Amino acid sequence: MTAPKPWRIAITDPQLPSPQSWLQAAAALVQSGNLPWLHLRAKTLSHPQRLHAAQVLAPLCRTHHTGLIINGDLDIAIAVGADALHLPSQAPAIERPPQLRHLMRACHSLEDIHNAASQSADLVTLSPVFPPNSKQDHRPTLGLDGLRRIAQRSPLPIIALGGITQDNAQACVEAGAVGTAAIGWFFGGGGKVV
Repeated sequence: MTAPKPWRIAITDPQLPSPQSWLQAAAALVQSGNLPWLHLRAKTLSHPQRLHAAQVLAPLCRTHHTGLIINGDLDIAIAVGADALHLPSQAPAIERPPQLRHLMRACHSLEDIHNAASQSADLVTLSPVFPPNSKQDHRPTLGLDGLRRIAQRSPLPIIALGGITQDNAQACVEAGAVGTAAIGWFFGGGGKVV
């Protein structure tokens, strides 16, 4: 029996490292063989462009034993055989399709997490823990104390998101997260996987 993958998730952004090279950077990160999970998040692209990106990345993920999470597009997740679907906090409720191992939701509070639990999610991202490195976010940060308080009362496992770096990822796990997710850590600084 193989051990479950640790929840260390690289989230794509079609602007990072650049609009011309983001897909190649994501592919290279997967091909490094050290990435447990890749979250294909490309909200600024059209549906056909997102489908194309998923069709490029899905076989690489399978070959390199990287779990693939699709952001918001159930049809794309099923079409490419993704492992998980990640939905925005305000997306309509859906049942987890049997083809997917996980149904994830974006959350920003304990109340959001309880809502996600009632909507068939089995895992959530909680943000922003720290000020994000890859975008502007005007919501107040939770910090490690806020993450700890929410994790202690959460009915679902939490992936810490927002300003996650190599330097603070372990502290998030020690505060109660089952893992971490980041954009800037992986794609803002050359895509080094640790």
